[in-house]
Amino acid sequence: MALASLILGIIGIVLCLGVLAGIPAIICGHMARFNIKHAGGAVKGDGFAIAGLITGYISIAITFLLFLLVGIVTLARFVVQHGRGGVLHDLRGLGIG
Repeated sequence: MALASLILGIIGIVLCLGVLAGIPAIICGHMARFNIKHAGGAVKGDGFAIAGLITGYISIAITFLLFLLVGIVTLARFVVQHGRGGVLHDLRGLGIG
């Protein structure tokens, strides 16, 4: 379970599959740490579980930052194309601004 967490976390970072691989990595990592803690030393792999948790959280953070960057760039392009007043006018037309 710990190794699966690590592999999913690495896949999430390398292939930019943040949510698709990051969430299962985090779930597997927490499950592995729980099993390791309650096995009384019979099960090893806490380092793999921690690394899987870290890579899982990083992959989700990277995905969030990429979505945020795309949103900012899209908004900036819209503002440049339509002017600042155009954005406010469009938002008012939608009932948002």
